[in-house]
Amino acid sequence: MTWNPLALATALQTVPEQNI
Repeated sequence: MTWNPLALATALQTVPEQNI
């Protein structure tokens, strides 16, 4: 799997800041 900035942004939006 390739780490894409878009996927990272989506994951950050899906996961709340509380879960770091």
